[in-house]
Amino acid sequence: MTGRGAAPSASARWSEPASSPPLEAGAAAGSAVWLSFLPARCRGELAGYAVAELGARYPSSGGILAFLMQGYGRGHVTAVTSWLLYFAAVIVTARGGSLVRKLRRRTVLRRLRNLE
Repeated sequence: MTGRGAAPSASARWSEPASSPPLEAGAAAGSAVWLSFLPARCRGELAGYAVAELGARYPSSGGILAFLMQGYGRGHVTAVTSWLLYFAAVIVTARGGSLVRKLRRRTVLRRLRNLE
């Protein structure tokens, strides 16, 4: 507890909010939360299968861009889709970095709490 005018402790300044959407969703779903992973797994497996088949049919080191060019040729669809995929990769990379920072901060908070 902090008295009047006293600075809050380090753990109080950096603590997580009391609730967040993922926690609320997990609480609402209860023990059936694992069911939400089944459609995601199926979608991921189908996407992986599609990329594997395209890679077997059109072997090149170009990746998804090579598959787009095989299917749509050089044009607007290929250009727009490749830029969208590029920006999606940038966003995922940036979000992943923020998640790593958040996990590190939680680890530091746990260590601080153990010291107090």
